[in-house]
Amino acid sequence: MFGKKTTKNLDLVYYFEGQDSEELRYSIRSACENLNVRKIFLVGDKPKWFKETENSVYVHSKINIGTNGLGSIPILHLANLLKSGKCPDEFLLMNDDFFILKRIKTWVNYYRDEKDYEEKARKNHSFHLRTFRSLTFVNNLDGHKYNLHSPIKIEKKNLIELIKIWSTLPKRDIDFRTFYGNLYIKDAIPIKDNKITTDDFQLTVFVSTNNDSFKNLKIGRILRTKFNKPSFVEMVK
Repeated sequence: MFGKKTTKNLDLVYYFEGQDSEELRYSIRSACENLNVRKIFLVGDKPKWFKETENSVYVHSKINIGTNGLGSIPILHLANLLKSGKCPDEFLLMNDDFFILKRIKTWVNYYRDEKDYEEKARKNHSFHLRTFRSLTFVNNLDGHKYNLHSPIKIEKKNLIELIKIWSTLPKRDIDFRTFYGNLYIKDAIPIKDNKITTDDFQLTVFVSTNNDSFKNLKIGRILRTKFNKPSFVEMVK
């Protein structure tokens, strides 16, 4: 499915919590316009506009992070996707605030440029120290930071193994993408992160917003204008 020549027939998985999300709606629109999407899987809560069909699959998922911490949120939702029996063999893991702005013909794996991380994400330093200590706990791994605000390729067989490993960790509040990437992705290249929180930004292939920037800033207006056509997962009035 993730061939070297093209990105045909991609499955996308979103995990989402909340009553509604315009970011989610427009994220899906951007992916459908710029990828060859086969199926969309939504795990967690379901907005009123999400239409369940053979190619738009909803999996109910309620989680309790307990003592595991915020880093366990994607892992717990993905574990429920596995339990549902509906998990695709391989997929791009998306967040509701990820957008794809240009047509992608060949998928490339990415990790976060180290200088960019040092400049913009120092508050996550302790979070990633825990992640790298966990990698050392597993098999003395150390490597790249995959905590980009952009999709990451996941394989079902690796996800099953990772959840088993994660359940044995002394500290489970880790960055899922960084943990997965260093265990299973061998061919990634560095890029700068693309989270936009002000009107001072440059558009790249991947863009991410927060609630305020999507609702009130220039980037939100650009995204709503660019992706103004409903996707196949939307109920149209």
